[in-house]
Amino acid sequence: MSLNPRLLLATEDTALSRTLSWVLKENGYEVVTSTGSQQLLERLEQEPYDLMVLDLADGEATKLAHLSTLHELGHTRDTPMLVLADAGFAVESVERYGLVAVDVMVRPYRVRELLSRMKAHLRVGRELNR
Repeated sequence: MSLNPRLLLATEDTALSRTLSWVLKENGYEVVTSTGSQQLLERLEQEPYDLMVLDLADGEATKLAHLSTLHELGHTRDTPMLVLADAGFAVESVERYGLVAVDVMVRPYRVRELLSRMKAHLRVGRELNR
């Protein structure tokens, strides 16, 4: 893992993307953003990330299907994934596609809690990669 953890923030909500990117950069993360399923696939195939933060809105199950395919191919197998979603949609969709999401945070969530969970997942990832 790099000095500043690299993370992929995937959301189609531009306001959320700007806000979270700023907060994450202020907290020492190198942030790469992605909008839409195709761009998400391209980003994941181009380079590795220390953590993925995937924001899901209703109707975005396509993202999960693509990620499931990449996971099977090994592209994201070792990348912790934190999913941000609405209550019912999150758990049901993650289970349906068989994704190994490290964590699912249900809206509304607190940014401090998000940062805390991210640090924990990165710490576990470092330990597993030793």
